[in-house]
Amino acid sequence: MSTGALTLDDVVVRASELVDIKIEEGQIILSVQNGRYYGMTDIGQRIWQLITSPISIRAICDTLLEEYDIVRPTCESQVLKFVQELSKENIIEIRNDAP
Repeated sequence: MSTGALTLDDVVVRASELVDIKIEEGQIILSVQNGRYYGMTDIGQRIWQLITSPISIRAICDTLLEEYDIVRPTCESQVLKFVQELSKENIIEIRNDAP
């Protein structure tokens, strides 16, 4: 796991011990390790779908820019912030290898 700030070139993937359930309003993720659950809707849910396999944060942003009406600087900033939060909760892994 990364100990510093994430960059667009970092590769992320879901942690393996999670259980996720799609519900009408979004997505619920249960971390058995943390004993906590997390709810995601809209773009957070889309990011969760994208990190099923290892993917760079830059590639996540590229996909979101194609699918949503958002400008690159805002997208990159928000995705980095969101992914950093996921990392702090240990529900994703940061990989050094390229996808």
